[in-house]
Amino acid sequence: YIELLKNPTIYNKLSAPIIEYTEKDGFGVLPKNGSQCWINIECVQSDKKIMLSENSFFKTFSIRD
Repeated sequence: YIELLKNPTIYNKLSAPIIEYTEKDGFGVLPKNGSQCWINIECVQSDKKIMLSENSFFKTFSIRD
């Protein structure tokens, strides 16, 4: 608050980084750099092969080594 009162015209712009993803073997994607998925709901922070099975009501995930 003190800095705002001292310099009310300074504008600090914040922006989220652009994250690139790589396809995984199985379900999901991995971030190319780092370990943060951000908002991608198909991002999986695991190197294991994850398989997705779907039927009319459920989605199930299984891990394959």
